[in-house]
Amino acid sequence: MRHSSVPIRKKCLYPKTWRRKIRTMNHEPANHTPIDDFAQNLRTLCTSHRSVSEVCRLTGINRQQFGRYLKGTYRPSRFNLRHICDTLGVRESDLMMPPTDFETLFRSNSGKIQQGGGASWLGKNIENRVIMSDPGLRKYIGWYHSYSYSFGWPNRVLRSLVSVHEHQGRMLSKTIERVKDPIHGARFIYKSDGFITTGADQIFMAEQDTLQRDGFSLRILFRTHRSHVDFLSGLTTGTSSWPDRQPTSARVVLEYLGGTIDTRGALRKCGIFVPSHHNINPKILPLIDNTITEGETTLHATAR
Repeated sequence: MRHSSVPIRKKCLYPKTWRRKIRTMNHEPANHTPIDDFAQNLRTLCTSHRSVSEVCRLTGINRQQFGRYLKGTYRPSRFNLRHICDTLGVRESDLMMPPTDFETLFRSNSGKIQQGGGASWLGKNIENRVIMSDPGLRKYIGWYHSYSYSFGWPNRVLRSLVSVHEHQGRMLSKTIERVKDPIHGARFIYKSDGFITTGADQIFMAEQDTLQRDGFSLRILFRTHRSHVDFLSGLTTGTSSWPDRQPTSARVVLEYLGGTIDTRGALRKCGIFVPSHHNINPKILPLIDNTITEGETTLHATAR
């Protein structure tokens, strides 16, 4: 009996599903490529907002699609990339930087209070107007306590924390108000982002509520011609926090705290209170008094 020259095929001990996995492992090695710089920088940028979902609402990009950008599996189209940068207040070239360099840039622009998305909500025409052409504005960079009588609680002064900073050739502002209702004890936090420009030897600080996005405010302040900044006085106009949202104006003073401060400590001092010489600088009280003198029919700012 002659033996066949065809070799005997050994029976495979693995099920078919396992064999498919083994072939995949042998011929399709896993992708160990780390997440690219763009995706990592985009993740860092999103930390300036409460959540990725909030960023998606701002940009109008689908959450699932935006998640692919964050994972690095897809890159946005040219249109979407430009829209993301405009909305979040960065340049396209910034997002292509090495992550360590972008982190340094991001933190230096953010400070200890995150600055958010810059002034993209203003519209292109106004943005062009607020590109900083006056180098003298740089002396106002720093932290302030803002004082004015509360729009919602009569006879009480509101103290809030304001940051003035430069970002991509613009002077921007960030305001945080921490309020405890003196009657019912409820606590509220209000945050606003805005831009700063000058005209008629005045400083204009326009801000939008970043949490509810349904309110604007405007501070008009006297410029100081001193070499250093201590107090900036003027007027503030906005809407009451009460349901009627009544438009209101009051005199306001910004007290300069410094370029680098203990932000936690400064925030703890924010709130509303009955003013006295024990809890407010005596120089500030007459500057925020809203009394209209005899013969006046409009509210004027009190010069420092």
